[in-house]
Amino acid sequence: MRDNLKTIEYWNFYVPDRLEFIKEVQMDIDSKSLEFEDRLSDRSIINTISFDLTSALYSCGAPMPEVVAAAQRLLLDAYPRFVALCRKAPDYARGAYGGGWDFRTRYLAMAVLCRLSPAQSLPLVEAIDFWPERDAVWERFIAALGHGAGRPRVTSLVWPKAYVPLLEAMDPEGTELTRLAALRLFLKGWLKQMRVSTNPFYSNEKNKNNTYVGHWCFEAAAAAIAFGIDDTILRDHEHYPADWADWVRMH
Repeated sequence: MRDNLKTIEYWNFYVPDRLEFIKEVQMDIDSKSLEFEDRLSDRSIINTISFDLTSALYSCGAPMPEVVAAAQRLLLDAYPRFVALCRKAPDYARGAYGGGWDFRTRYLAMAVLCRLSPAQSLPLVEAIDFWPERDAVWERFIAALGHGAGRPRVTSLVWPKAYVPLLEAMDPEGTELTRLAALRLFLKGWLKQMRVSTNPFYSNEKNKNNTYVGHWCFEAAAAAIAFGIDDTILRDHEHYPADWADWVRMH
């Protein structure tokens, strides 16, 4: 296991349970008897559970190809499908689902960690672009995915308190030392900032919460990979997904 806060029995229950739940929600959508708002809600639920499943697979020590495959199902299928439905009622969707800035950041980071090609990542980038906000960290990851040309220059952050150090770590004009120091600072404060969110994924009850999936800072690993930061001193940090970073380097 990569996360010892839960037992193998916990993970052996949690992972199949989430897979079954995704199937049930998809069957609900396929029934075609749902109102638009309910169908959109179900699509949003699939996004959340698919992300949790990916994180849980990494936590329980699943082989990296299995972890990456779960992430790809989220990034290349579930999330683009959700946004495609949002486009049918954009004002409603942006009002009801306009938050989730942290997860958009994490989706782009996971795309980097999955080594998606520009063609593969295009549906994800187009889905992110549906939302009116623009964010400098998103643009750095989007450029790393091969879509930097012709995009507007963005210097602001949607969530500055959480992501200023990450943006500094991605600064192409920074030195290796300054970028590493910024990434360490980001990793150090990441979970504290994420807990400002109301999402139960970041619960303080990490030893007791029966929906715990692991607290992994995929953004830090993606920044290290995309911008060539030596992550040696980060590897032992409890929230740094070192195995995933290693997998990317091997491929």
